Amino acid sequence: RENASVRFGQLQRLVCQMEQHKCNAGCEATDLILLGDMNMRKDEDGRVERIGWVPPSASKSGSNNNTCVNTSRSGNHSNSGCLLDAWKVAGSDPATRDTWNSYVNCYHGADGFEFRCRFDRTYYRPAAAAEVGVGPSLRLVSFGLVGNRPILR
Repeated sequence: RENASVRFGQLQRLVCQMEQHKCNAGCEATDLILLGDMNMRKDEDGRVERIGWVPPSASKSGSNNNTCVNTSRSGNHSNSGCLLDAWKVAGSDPATRDTWNSYVNCYHGADGFEFRCRFDRTYYRPAAAAEVGVGPSLRLVSFGLVGNRPILR
């Protein structure tokens, strides 16, 4: 929890670097998918989902200070330039929420405490409709957990 601001800065820089790479390559329509073990807590969701992108004009004007410009803070699930949380867009099913669940997996051994959290995240942002020419190119079809049970030998 104490590293929330560091985590946010890292994610923001990562998204900016991905966008700058796209713009340096000619600003082709590009979907963005960002997933992994982020150790995030629920109270960090909104701030992370509002991470925007570096627009082509800022990128071409030499702005490389690792700050992103957010085009929308609406928080809805439209292609506003913000990151979409795949679990939320898919309906926030409680059965697929907890990616760290020591009630099921004994991560810390017999002495460990039992704890559940959604540490792993999957964010995405479809390429803007204007970039593709018709509509968003990336669409969430389903969301689930894979490999969330102990492997016994």
